[in-house]
Amino acid sequence: MSGGRGTPGYAAPELWMPFPITYKCDVYSYGMMLFEIVLGKKNLDITMSESQQWLLRRVWEKLERGELSDFMGFNGIKDGDITKASLLCTVALWCVQYFPEARPSMIRVVQMLEGSVEVTTPPNLQ
Repeated sequence: MSGGRGTPGYAAPELWMPFPITYKCDVYSYGMMLFEIVLGKKNLDITMSESQQWLLRRVWEKLERGELSDFMGFNGIKDGDITKASLLCTVALWCVQYFPEARPSMIRVVQMLEGSVEVTTPPNLQ
């Protein structure tokens, strides 16, 4: 690959940085897609203030304040489904880790979604 390519908001940081390009780019894109599905929000909203335009930044802020479930409520997620939606968001946060080596493989992502491995809260290494 001779230069950065990808859809803005879905492209992994290494596409624009001097990191090697690996399959972990797809893991990052999958995580961003999960956020859009669960939260019902675009990953980049230029109508918002600059500090709030990027969905990933807003998700981390909500998580750190313990308000992630409130964020999901805006998409009409019912109380009984908040636990499932929180799991999806936590898996997505693992997928969008800044450093590729911190992201899980897609096999591991599937295991997390199926419940066959424990899903812990990822660190914010952004």
